[in-house]
Amino acid sequence: MHINNDLAKKISLYILITSLLILVFLTYANRTDDLDLWWHLKNGQFIFETHTLPQKDYFSFTTEIPEDISKIGKDEVPPDELPSEKYKWFWFINLKGSWLSELVFYIVYLLSGLTGLGIFKSIIFVFTYFVIYLAMLKRGAGYSSAFFVLCLIALIGADFNSTRPQILSFLLFSCVLYIFYDFRKGGRSIYFLPLFMLLWANLHGGFILGVLLILTISLAELLKVLFKDKSVLFKNSSLSKEKLKILIIFSIISVAVSLLNPNHYKTFLFPLIQQQSLFANIEEYHKPMLYEYHLYWFMLVLVIIYILISIKKKSLDITELFLSFIVILPSLNSIRYIIFFALGTSVFLAYTISNSSTWVKEWRPVKKLFNNLKFLKIKGYISLLLAIVFFITLISTIISGQILKFDVREKLYPSDAVAFIQKNNIPGNIFNLFNWGGYLIWRLSPDYRVFIDGRCLNETAIFHYNQILKAEKGNKHNILLWEKLLNAYNVNFILINAVSSNGNIIPLVDMLYQDRDWELIYADGKSIIFLKNVSENQNIIRRYQLSKEKLDDEVISECEQGIIDTPATWGYYETLGLMHMKKNRFNDALAMFQKYLSMNPNNKNVRYYHDLLRQYLKQYNSK
Repeated sequence: MHINNDLAKKISLYILITSLLILVFLTYANRTDDLDLWWHLKNGQFIFETHTLPQKDYFSFTTEIPEDISKIGKDEVPPDELPSEKYKWFWFINLKGSWLSELVFYIVYLLSGLTGLGIFKSIIFVFTYFVIYLAMLKRGAGYSSAFFVLCLIALIGADFNSTRPQILSFLLFSCVLYIFYDFRKGGRSIYFLPLFMLLWANLHGGFILGVLLILTISLAELLKVLFKDKSVLFKNSSLSKEKLKILIIFSIISVAVSLLNPNHYKTFLFPLIQQQSLFANIEEYHKPMLYEYHLYWFMLVLVIIYILISIKKKSLDITELFLSFIVILPSLNSIRYIIFFALGTSVFLAYTISNSSTWVKEWRPVKKLFNNLKFLKIKGYISLLLAIVFFITLISTIISGQILKFDVREKLYPSDAVAFIQKNNIPGNIFNLFNWGGYLIWRLSPDYRVFIDGRCLNETAIFHYNQILKAEKGNKHNILLWEKLLNAYNVNFILINAVSSNGNIIPLVDMLYQDRDWELIYADGKSIIFLKNVSENQNIIRRYQLSKEKLDDEVISECEQGIIDTPATWGYYETLGLMHMKKNRFNDALAMFQKYLSMNPNNKNVRYYHDLLRQYLKQYNSK
């Protein structure tokens, strides 16, 4: 029976890991979209067609801003809100920082379209998880512990399932970790480390983490050799002096070849400069909140607990302690590094869980349970039963029809508005939403250049974008600041939506509604176009002019869709309530205010409108 149990356990483990990787492939491939994918593709197209790297920006007209325009509005805000003028040169590294991955993405797109990109992205994730799983086994983790940790990583990684160059950083980060553990076990994969770093440095700026990983490992292993007999912290898994020499030599070569990229050393300045710029306000650079990313916090607590256990039992490997620190600290400071935390601590976590299982099994209640399982002769089949459950889950997922959809989330982008612009050849510069910039580059370049996009090549452009979108009036009385900026940039038409992601009407839309210098010519439920009311545009205006009241219907439509997409965003209910009041739909307005107050009862304005409407309807119905 012992042989059968072992065989059952081995088969079940193969089923489990295979099922997990298939599930990752099928579910991760569903999404092809990313707000930045589009300009990465356009950059890849440029490189593919010209056989050169971009030396200037061809996609935006706000990258090089004349000094007289650049200073507009800067004397009207506190100094800490001003864009930095010191690092203008730095942002240009985004022009060619991911050139190789952009070229790869575009070639994949040429061969197989967006569907192929979705499959490609999913394959990268599968290889990433498989490599990190092999690294866990190299370290000595048990199959079950490694599988458990890999499940955690896959669930955390689902939040980073975007088609963008950073997915290649995930794979190469895992490869560097595997190379280290393979080397400690006597493997020769370290000879490939310089090649991996050369590729990484040209694929994505995340190679900085690879360099940090290599330097941290080399330093820790050096300390273990130097202080092996002087402290218990440095006694575990130290390399021989000969192997340490090989590690250091290949580490130096790998760091050196990573400088062979179009931006050379400049990419290394990114973490420092990013923290001192308006770039830090972008969502992915925010700190993770305690009520978000629950699996991240769960894994973080697990890692900390096992670090403390290892210290107490004097079994902590100082290299893994250092590695944990260099991935934990960035993840606490920025959302985008959470996935690197999961990958970077996984090997240590899987190994320590396995290593701790011995003394856990000696705990009397656990020991009694295992004895009972042995008596029932099912101990060896627990993993098999779990595998069967997991396999059934896989089959259910496959037949559900919810896989391999390759959704580019078209509703996020103004596709119909773009077609309208192209059909009518609307002239001049465009002011656009930040989140739409990459998509507009892909669809409209080279005929049009955008105001702003995810590359963030000029901090002043971001600063002015926010002033325009917020419809800042400024301190000057002869012309409003937002109007002055649109005139300065010679903007002829505006493509935005009416309602922001928090459910409120965008201030610029409110001002355009009242301004005779701008005419509404397009609205489709998710985007609107305002055209400047000048003689050159009169033919288009006469043909497509919409009444400003049409904007009310647009706001209602966008709010209703917003509630479907994110029903917990209470701003939509307030805005809908106000719009229904405006159209004398008092019962509908009251229902919206009631829904709002059920989520946020402390808003005095909404409470006032709610009580006013309720009193009015009560009197009206009594008549």
